[in-house]
This record gives sequence, C-alpha cells and structure tokens, in this order.
Amino acid sequence: MNLELCLRPATRDDADFLLRLRNDPATVAASRQHRRVTEPDHLAWLAMAICNPAITLSIAMVGSLRVGTVRLDHGECPDGCATELSLTVAPSMRGRGFARQLILSAMDANPYQCRRWIAEVRRENIPSLWAFLSAGWLIDGIDPDGFVVLVHERNQGVAQTELRTGPGQA
Repeated sequence: MNLELCLRPATRDDADFLLRLRNDPATVAASRQHRRVTEPDHLAWLAMAICNPAITLSIAMVGSLRVGTVRLDHGECPDGCATELSLTVAPSMRGRGFARQLILSAMDANPYQCRRWIAEVRRENIPSLWAFLSAGWLIDGIDPDGFVVLVHERNQGVAQTELRTGPGQA
C-alpha cells in the first residue's frame, strides 16, 4: 500500500464516513457543540459545504483508505485573508502521525493563497495541539471556552516540505 497521504475533494458519497467521524465520541468531546449531529443536519451541512466557495472540504487518503478529513474555511481579517483549518483523523488511524501530515498537506494546497492560518483546539486535546505545534504553528492564546487559538504565518519563500525534512534537505 502507498503510505503517502493525499487530499481529494469530499463528495456526497463521503457523507456516511464524515458523519461517523463527526459523531465519534472523541470528536464530540473536542467539538464546540459537545453533541452528536443528526443525519439530516449533517446532510444539509455537507450539501452547503460542498458548494460554498469559502469552504474546502477534503478527504485524506492513504492509497484507497480514507484516514481523515480536513476543512478549510476562508475568511477576511483586518490585515488580509485568513484560513481556518479543522481536521479529524479516523479513530482507527489515530496515533500514527496523520494529523500533522493533514495539516502540512492542507497548507501545501493553500487554495485561498492566504498567509495567515488559524486553528482552535480544545486545550484537553493534547494530540491535536502537538500536531499543530510540531507543524510550526504557535499558540496565540486561549479563548473563554477553553480553546487554544493557534496561528501560522506562512512565509512565501519557505516550502512546507522543509518542515517535513528540515532546512536544506527538501
């Protein structure tokens, strides 16, 4: 099996997979809502997300195996644009480094060509925090709901492959 992670656009055919990820107990515990999502609500959200040009919803693949999902939400901020990154790794794939790979792959894709990246991670979610920090993100604070705000300012001259291999080894 090819162990290289790649991203492909999510489709309606991924609805069951995405709902299973969203309603996984660990994902629910890490979410802002702290509740499961119903299938009708999920299908309505998925239909909206797929056709919204400000959202890029991708499925992470290793060979033919779906290992997770990443969502990029494009927004404007006072100093330009920003992309918010959210991800979920499939429960059976957790602990294998896929979260960090998902973050780096999404940043490499950079469909909105933004330099500023944002993520919010519940402070108890140590594996996710570690994935972002190991991918070069910085902690910008903690919001009142207990979410760690992480930021990354992408340097145009530094390829993300250097984060994977080290400076000058790409």
